[in-house]
Amino acid sequence: MAYAYPLKSRHVTSGYRTKSRPNHRALDYRARTGTPVYAAMDGTVATGSGHPNAGNWIEVRRGGDLAGYSHLSRRTVRPGEKVNAGDKIGESGATGRAFGAHLHFYVKENGRHVNPGPWLDQVNRPKPKSKSKSSGGMSTADWLSRAQIRKLQSGLRRKYPAYRWSVKVRRGSRITVDGIDGPQTQAWVREFQKRTGLKADGIAGPKTKAELSRRGINL
Repeated sequence: MAYAYPLKSRHVTSGYRTKSRPNHRALDYRARTGTPVYAAMDGTVATGSGHPNAGNWIEVRRGGDLAGYSHLSRRTVRPGEKVNAGDKIGESGATGRAFGAHLHFYVKENGRHVNPGPWLDQVNRPKPKSKSKSSGGMSTADWLSRAQIRKLQSGLRRKYPAYRWSVKVRRGSRITVDGIDGPQTQAWVREFQKRTGLKADGIAGPKTKAELSRRGINL
């Protein structure tokens, strides 16, 4: 499946479940009325209008996943229409419960809200090509899926609970699935490499994977 970003600009004005807005399960992007909005993934369109909170909205659904867009001033797609990632589907606005023009963008995986920022960065990051046998085998920047990242993080928390005090992560000492290049994931893996005397071979390199597996963290 192809993916894209919902706007050309990525200026976030309100984050996902922030301290001041713990129930805000989306990202708000700065966007003047009429700014083009694009499908973040391939899928089938569902639309609605006049919602007291969302105003004019669109959801693009595929399998158990969906990407949603609220407060639109205009929709350029119809219910049931198939769209590809990057297709224009509407224009931003301030319909519904909004104090100014912006795009309210949310993502669900199998019915559960996830942070759209890491999700967008992860799905839009190309998988690095593995090196050929003649050049030495697997790339040291081996790619990890979201499920593997969760296993990596939960395994490190379980095996090394002291990390929460020694690694600088976001407020609350809880790391999230922020992509293999995400700052929180990098901090925890680097701490692991440092404590085990392992020479860094990338965040998900074969030596790091092997050492993790030896210590009971199987990806």
